[in-house]
Amino acid sequence: MASKIALMEDEYSTLQEKLASCHEQILEYIENIVEQLQGLSSAGGDFYTDSISPKVDLLCEELNAAKASMGDVYSAHREIITSFLTAIGDLDTCC
Repeated sequence: MASKIALMEDEYSTLQEKLASCHEQILEYIENIVEQLQGLSSAGGDFYTDSISPKVDLLCEELNAAKASMGDVYSAHREIITSFLTAIGDLDTCC
């Protein structure tokens, strides 16, 4: 049986772990930004005005929508890495 020459599973595992960590950080950052914006622009907030606050609310809605789609992006990237790992592993064992 041929030994594996191209596949370095630890590197791919590390890549997937870093991807998951970055994904979680990005979601936390978006959540923090939305919370801060809503706090500042809500009634009683430091920057509440009738003309600006509705626009900030729309911005927060868009940020929340982006946050929601991040799960799909993360899943796609995870699947690509896994697929690449499988393809390299298959090639290694075919030689």
